[in-house]
Amino acid sequence: MKPAPFTYHRAEAAAHAAEVLAQFGDEARILAGGQSLLPMMSLRIVAPSHLIDISKTTDLMAVEVGTQGLEVGAAATYRRVAEHGAINQFPIIARAIAHVGHEPIRNRGTLVGSIAHNDPAGELPAVALVTGAEVRLRSVRGSRSVPIDDFLTEAYTTTIADDELIESIRFPRPEAGSHQGFAEYARRPGDYASAGVVCQVGYRPDGSVTACRVATLAGGGGVRRHPAAEARIVSGGSSGLNIGLAAQATAASATGESDRYHRRLIQHLAADAFGQAAGPSNRGPHGESNR
Repeated sequence: MKPAPFTYHRAEAAAHAAEVLAQFGDEARILAGGQSLLPMMSLRIVAPSHLIDISKTTDLMAVEVGTQGLEVGAAATYRRVAEHGAINQFPIIARAIAHVGHEPIRNRGTLVGSIAHNDPAGELPAVALVTGAEVRLRSVRGSRSVPIDDFLTEAYTTTIADDELIESIRFPRPEAGSHQGFAEYARRPGDYASAGVVCQVGYRPDGSVTACRVATLAGGGGVRRHPAAEARIVSGGSSGLNIGLAAQATAASATGESDRYHRRLIQHLAADAFGQAAGPSNRGPHGESNR
């Protein structure tokens, strides 16, 4: 199939894109990398009357690292982010990008677009949840920042208004003493994930846990956090036994009882991710997790 007829607009700047959005509202869609939007248009799942192309908008291409963290502009491709000289300061983002599709998709697709699309199998929405990212929105009415927990709602749905576009997303720097974990299963490299688990655990110098955030992707439940599993790690730490209990809690809240395959898969992936994020007091002499 071919997309329904639409009017094409090339945005000269973020302000110009906001002006076009203000004019056409829910009849318009933002085009950045197009790796999600264009296939949906071809299948006529969506049929915007106006397409606003921001892919060449220079003030939305920036990838900047500062004291507050990593700021990614709406037109910055996965490749641009992955090749930034300071990306090693944000290893969980680099790992997630490496799992996104194939190289041609990473060359054209955008990190911000993935979060705006909120695909249930999206790696970057899950990483954004775990790291406590912040979404900066822009319209002719001004700019506002929204915590990622308030921005992502149901699958393929966010709280963005019809006249707003995402200007950038900021990922905070990992706090000192924090550890992260990422585990995903796909049938073939580049395929959509069957399931995935991302976590971040903060530790005091004595090895006790200060905070935990864990999110799943795919596996039937889409991208979301799991408070019961987070509370389990905070209260019980990252010992082998407690990791197993937290993995069970993650799987139980991510899937229904009848979905045994995904429940077992998520439990396994969660144990892997929590093991990666185990604190120094729970690691062996060579850095391995004592699970």
